[in-house]
Order: sequence, then structure tokens, then C-alpha cells
Amino acid sequence: MTTSSSEVGLSVVRTAIEGHVGRDRAPTIMFEALSELPEGEDIPRGPGALAAFITGPLATTLDRHLGAESAAAAIASVQSELAMAMMGLAPAPVPIDIDVSISDSEWPDVAVDESTENGENGENGENGENGENAAPESKRPTLSISREMYEDQDTVPIVVVARTSRLAQRIRTAFGGHRIDIALSSERDDFAEQLDSLTPEIVIVDGLDAPDLRPQELADLVVRAPVATLTLVWASDQPWGSAAVGSLERVGATFAKVPRAASVDTMLDYIRARLT
Repeated sequence: MTTSSSEVGLSVVRTAIEGHVGRDRAPTIMFEALSELPEGEDIPRGPGALAAFITGPLATTLDRHLGAESAAAAIASVQSELAMAMMGLAPAPVPIDIDVSISDSEWPDVAVDESTENGENGENGENGENGENAAPESKRPTLSISREMYEDQDTVPIVVVARTSRLAQRIRTAFGGHRIDIALSSERDDFAEQLDSLTPEIVIVDGLDAPDLRPQELADLVVRAPVATLTLVWASDQPWGSAAVGSLERVGATFAKVPRAASVDTMLDYIRARLT
């Protein structure tokens, strides 16, 4: 998955709330808030949608976890950090070596903030000693991408088996692209190829958003995956999830059931365990 400009903004949001709830709890807060978005929306796209997400689902989720006063302070911090990042006063906390694709036409440009960038051409620009002939700088706000501390950090490869990218996007946004490398499989051939090429540490089967493969096809592939691969069936209490559980049990696959009725922390804890 590439990183859209919306996810860059959301990375600022996630990092800001880490200061209030801690790094381990932040993914839970983010995932729960994203789960309150309307059906069909995986993440907020564009500045208006992000602003509405912050004052709506995110504020509600923080209030539930922290109480009204602490939640209000956390939201104020989120809004301040995001405003500073958009003005280029603070770097967005995402790794620089990812593929950033601007898919939201109304979102500010993403600018790479590297100290060497200005050093190559000097302070006066490339077109003249005093920069008199240089093109004027754009006044549009930008989100800067910083190297931060992520270059030496290993990511956990995860494959989500689902019809749409909804669950994969929310997990990736909750933890950050610098911590997990997530791919979507919606068909049998996709899943077979990703099991071989990615060697995922975790496979998450979305029983709520059924992929375009039969439960038995899923089970036949899972049972041939490396022993170290952890398979989770999210929404195992839903019709397709229950069918997948039955097929996995018949072939003797090792997996964990995560019913929708359980706390989302149950699923996220499996991911957190691989990050430590």
C-alpha cells in the first residue's frame, strides 16, 4: 500500500494522541475512532473530512477512554500539531522512504523536509546570487515528511484477506506505515502470491467483508503457510467468518478466532505482540 496525503495527516494525529494515551494505546484509539466512520469510508480523505473526524469520532473515542477534560486537552493538542505540520512548522512523523501518492486533490501538497535539500543550491536559490530570478515560493500549506527515527526499524508484514481495503487501511493507519507493512488479498491468486512473496507474520481474515474466494480455498492456502505465520479470523462470529473457521478446523490449520463481539483490542494485541 502507498501512503496517501490523508494518511500523512492521520500520522500527525496518531503521534499527537500518543502523548496523551501512550504508544501502545494509540492504535486502539485510532482504530475505534475510524470504525465509527460511515459505511464505505475506510479513512477520512481531505482536510474537511479529517477535521470532522477529529472533532467527531476521535473526540468521542477519547472522551470514552480519558474523560471529558483530558479528551478536550488531547483534541486541542491534535489540532495544534496538525496545523503546525500543515504550515511546515513541524515535520509529519512518517518515514521518508515510503511511496507517497497524492490521491486527494484538495489536500495540501506533501513536501519532503531534508536539511540537504537547501544546502545543494545555497540559501539564495539556483537562479542568481540573491535569488532575484527564482520562482516565488508557493503559499499553499504543506505537510513535511521527516526521517524521524524509523530508518532502522523493522516492519511487521501483514496480509489482510478481504473484499475491500477498509480493514487493512484502518490497521495501517492505527499503527503507522513505519511499523507494519500491510497488503490486501481479495482473491485466491492474490493470497497465494502474497503468502509466497511477503512471508507475512500475520494473516488477518476479515469475516465481515468477505473476499472473493471460498472458505475452503482459504483454508487450503493457510494450512500451507509457514508455521510462524499467525492467522486470525476477525469477525469469526459472522456468517462468512464462521464458514472460514469451519474450513480451517477441517484442514487442521492453526488459527485464532476473534469474534466481532470481542473488544478490538483482542485483534490489535496480536499485532502489538509482534511489534515488541
